[in-house]
Parts: sequence; C-alpha cells; structure tokens
Amino acid sequence: MNQTHIKNINIKRICVLRLSAIGDVLMALPAITAIQKKYPQAKITWVVNSLEAELLKNISGLEIIVFDKKNGFKELFVLRKKLKNYVFDVLLHMQPTLRANLVSLVIKAKIKLGFNQSKEGQFLFVNQKLPKVKNNNIHFVDGFMQFAKELDCDDVVSFPNLLTDKDEVFAKQYINNKTLVINTCASGSFVYRNWHKDNFVKLLNKIPQNIPIVLVGGKTQFEQETNQYICENTSNVLNLTGKTDLIQLVAIIKQAKVLLSVDSAPVHIADMVKTPVISLFGATNPKQTGSYFYPQHCISSYPKIKKWGKRFKSTKFMESITVNLVHQKIIQFY
Repeated sequence: MNQTHIKNINIKRICVLRLSAIGDVLMALPAITAIQKKYPQAKITWVVNSLEAELLKNISGLEIIVFDKKNGFKELFVLRKKLKNYVFDVLLHMQPTLRANLVSLVIKAKIKLGFNQSKEGQFLFVNQKLPKVKNNNIHFVDGFMQFAKELDCDDVVSFPNLLTDKDEVFAKQYINNKTLVINTCASGSFVYRNWHKDNFVKLLNKIPQNIPIVLVGGKTQFEQETNQYICENTSNVLNLTGKTDLIQLVAIIKQAKVLLSVDSAPVHIADMVKTPVISLFGATNPKQTGSYFYPQHCISSYPKIKKWGKRFKSTKFMESITVNLVHQKIIQFY
C-alpha cells in the first residue's frame, strides 16, 4: 500500500506502538501531537510499557494501553485480550525491535506502517514503509516525525503539556528560576554514558555558593550511591534522587534555570519544557539523540566517524570532557 492510499483513507482509529525507553517515548511525542492536531476526531491509542505510561497519563485525547515488559512472553496474551475488540485504521510501528514486532502481531490494523530502513526484520511485520529520505542521518525526533508527515500532518515540532497544577506546586517547593538541576547518571546498562562522580564533585565545588543546586535521579542503587557520594563531598546541594516520580521530575526540570545532564531522558524532558540543557555526550552521537532545541549547549567528545549513530561502549570518551569546560558552560547562564 503506497503513500497515496494512506492519505486517502478515512482515519478514525490510530494505534501507536512504542514501548520504551523513556527518552525515545519523549522524542516520539511531537509526532503524536501533530497527528492529534491533524485528526482531532480520531481516537489514538498508545501501546506502551508500564514505566513510560506514567509520562503519558495526562495527555488529553490519548488512550494508554499498558504492555508490561517485565512479565515476558505471557504479556502478549494479556495484550491480545485487551485489544480483542480493537480494529485500527493505522498502526504506527515506531519500534523496530523483536519484542515490538511480536507485539504488533496482536494489533489488528488495516495499515501497519514502519520505518523504511530498520533492524530486527520489522519489514516482515508491516505492510507499508515510510518513504526513503535523502539523508538518513537525522535526529530521532525527525525520524518519528516522518510518521506524522506520512499522515499529511504539519512538520512543526511541539510537545504536549504533561503537568497538572499539583505537579507545578510540588516543584516550586524545591526549585526557583536560579536553580541548576543536575542529572548525573544514565540508566540501566548505559554506564559508558556517565561522567565520573569525582568530576561532578570537583565541578560542584567550583560553582559559587549562591547558585542553588539540585541532584535528580531514579531509584536504582547506582544512582542513589553516586549522588549520595557527590553530596557527601560537596556542600549546598539538595539531593532529590529517587524522591520524585516521572511527572514530578518533569515539573522540577521545567522550573530550573538550566539542566546539566549526561545522555539520558532528562535531556529530552528539558526540550519538552523548554529549559536550556547542557548535555554531556561522548559514547553516543548528540546529532542523533541529543537535545533537539539546545544543541548549542552540548559538550561532546563523540568521535568523527562515517557510521552514523554508532555507540561506543567505553567510558574513555566521557572521561575526555574536562571539569573546566563544563564549569565554563554553566557560568554562562549566571
């Protein structure tokens, strides 16, 4: 089925398939916003992992169906039961992974649209692919926006509001418009994206005492221990690691003057709420997964190579970013 066909069908029900991760779900949001604007009467359903579903719960007009990845293969049968009476006009298959491919099998849709070039054999699970683009070296946000363009939507990149008044009030307890918020850790197995904790200690001890500093992070042992170590070796630092849910984290970053973060979801949260972000990249390509709105503030040691998007699972690239360079970038905001 070609592009003309999809534009001519009467689209009333749309399914979005992007299970994870948090940063990728955030980068897909502008495409969904554009589709909602183009098709205000269409019912949009997003199949997403339980953790990421927390981010989407306040978006008006969006139905969330949770696929809990931690339940393994049996969750496919749970999802099939949930979707028993659903037939979609279009499935936007936004995740070319084996798990997502298997999930797509239990989603009934007239058109299943996937990426033009993808991994894990996604082409076997869709009946239409996005058109080829002249240059595949594009940011993930623009990659997701291709789905919206295929549905004849505007290509304006904008994000929905995820916050309630209660969330804003929560954040204002801890943050003012001078606060430097710092996310020190990438999640899970992505330790090669991290900057050493001693570098953060040296950095924070150079920052003037009149600049309020807040550390944020998740509930993992690594994040907790890293930020506790930083606090024990610095002063005038508030540690909120593990003390917020995802939506509260969004609210905190929105209230901040600037965010400092390694390559992790908070970089994309900052884009969404229009808070300037100083991002630290070494092992991954910031032109592909870095800040969309604030690339000028990125400090990158990512090597110049021909293979777009290659990830280097080595800490040596992040280690080459100096404390003085990051300090100078922060001081520009004060």
